[in-house]
Amino acid sequence: MARPLRVEYPGAFYHVMNRGNRRQTVFESEADLELFLDKLGEFSVSYHVRLLCYCLMHNHFHLYLMTEEANLSKFMQALLTSFTLSKNRRDKSSGHLFQGRYKAVLVEDQVYGAELSRYIHLNPARTTAAAGMDIEKRKALLRNNKLSSYSSVIGLAKGPEWLKPSLILEKWGETLKEQRRNY
Repeated sequence: MARPLRVEYPGAFYHVMNRGNRRQTVFESEADLELFLDKLGEFSVSYHVRLLCYCLMHNHFHLYLMTEEANLSKFMQALLTSFTLSKNRRDKSSGHLFQGRYKAVLVEDQVYGAELSRYIHLNPARTTAAAGMDIEKRKALLRNNKLSSYSSVIGLAKGPEWLKPSLILEKWGETLKEQRRNY
């Protein structure tokens, strides 16, 4: 049975995710994180994709993005292929890293999109490892997480040039300061 075609059009918003093959760890080191983020930035610029937020977990990732052109499939193919080839070359390995086809959910309601970004950013605080932490430790975990765009979105860290959180923040208040606080 053929896979269904993806809905792609200019200005479409997506929640994109993928998991490591057999749920194995994909991002094993700081170098893996930097490599993925470098590729994410490179291809988001070249394919005119606006990254609103991201969160990389050790065995999967979440992206919330908007395509300026109808090219999600091309963007994701370039991103995942380039990352996999570069990581395998560096690690002297071979084979695929991700389990099957990435999942992309079309986000048609921007109110839902604002909540989706918070869901994505809260992933690290919802792990088994974080289950025993009190609220202050969970907040610190989120604020200090280098695998997520959260600290950049709320203004605690300078984000990469290709990260464009304004589309999610505008729903949270009038001024940038108010938006970041409310988010």
